[in-house]
Amino acid sequence: MPQFHTKKLKIDSDGREFSEKSYNVEIEFRDPWEVTKRLVRDSTLASVSTWFSQERYLCLHGVIDLSNPLYDEPWTAETWHEVDDSLPADDAYPSCYLGGHIWLDKGLVSTKVKMHPILWRRCWIQSATRNGSGNGGATLLGFVKMVRVFFFSSSPVGCTLKWFSHLRFAISIPRP
Repeated sequence: MPQFHTKKLKIDSDGREFSEKSYNVEIEFRDPWEVTKRLVRDSTLASVSTWFSQERYLCLHGVIDLSNPLYDEPWTAETWHEVDDSLPADDAYPSCYLGGHIWLDKGLVSTKVKMHPILWRRCWIQSATRNGSGNGGATLLGFVKMVRVFFFSSSPVGCTLKWFSHLRFAISIPRP
């Protein structure tokens, strides 16, 4: 698994929710692209990986109802089809869409260290494997270290929730 990097981000709150206008937040993270390359090359995940979009329909008594598509996995969604159709058709460099879900978990790693995990789930892996633990489950992509001021405010729970809501929109995992 790729090594962790440390990066400081400046989160601007516009002074609406907190006493300061911006806070410096430190994150420790793995490069998502390096993690993706490792997982794509993992032969144990090949049988549960889907590289191209699919269309699924209900079939009852031998009759397929094309008016009502089934959406049971991310690669069956219309957006995945649109992305697949927009990829270059160059046979020299085959392309496929690898969707993912980044989740900033508000649960603490421990009670002594105020750090929250960033988890990444690969949407091209079948749900039974993707939703489990182990090789195909979520990958720990990084940690967000909480800014100390949020734990001593007059309303620490409210500020933490608002800060996390703002952070979800503001954060992007930078490449080193």
